[in-house]
Amino acid sequence: MKAIERRKAIYECMQTQNVSSVAMFAKRFNVSSMTIRRDLDIMEGQNLIQRSYGKATIKQKQPEVSEYEFRVNQHLKEKQAIAAQAVKLIENGQSIYIDSSSTTNLVLEMITPDISPVIYTNSVSAINILIHKPWVKVFVFGGMLSNAVQCLDYSTTMIPSTELYFDIAFTSCCGFDNRQIYNNDLISVNERRIMLTNSARRVLLTDSSKLHVSGLFSICKWDMIDDFITDQALPADLSAVLKNEEVTLQIAR
Repeated sequence: MKAIERRKAIYECMQTQNVSSVAMFAKRFNVSSMTIRRDLDIMEGQNLIQRSYGKATIKQKQPEVSEYEFRVNQHLKEKQAIAAQAVKLIENGQSIYIDSSSTTNLVLEMITPDISPVIYTNSVSAINILIHKPWVKVFVFGGMLSNAVQCLDYSTTMIPSTELYFDIAFTSCCGFDNRQIYNNDLISVNERRIMLTNSARRVLLTDSSKLHVSGLFSICKWDMIDDFITDQALPADLSAVLKNEEVTLQIAR
């Protein structure tokens, strides 16, 4: 088992029990205690878990601040610049997939009445933004959002998300490196893979703080991305990878 797969399995196991030990994981995965400690060091660095005295627990978020609110306020200036660049790619009437990331939601904040796309999403935060933009048609996976009565139209729930195709997919991530793009949420990873596959243009929006940050799950490799908008120039080796995969790089200032 590869290290990233083992860390994924460790995290999934920890979600089903309150406390886990190094010894237990070493026995379960037939590796040394030192290997497990290295895995837990990485997961702790990703703010996924907390450790003490040979034990590990799922990281608890502060109840007064949601994870989404926490992410929104991190590197906000850079995210706003990236979103401003991204919104320029949208044309009237285009079908757009938006994931649940804080950066892509800033794109929605910047959609003005002269831009009337059709948005597809399952993001609650996106819905909260778009409910105030009646000129934008919004489809939520689970139904169509009605601005008039603020409910979902049941008749559209019969359309499987796997059969939807988009002009543009905007997505973000928790980290990226020369090989691939990562996230820590299995549910959103599966969704994003489908939507990237079903989109004519795939746009990754993420700030440079995510460079060389790995995650539990791989969203995709660079051959699944057409445009990458970030806030700083990239190292030469990563720039070479993007050029080889024909990914258009845009630096938002």
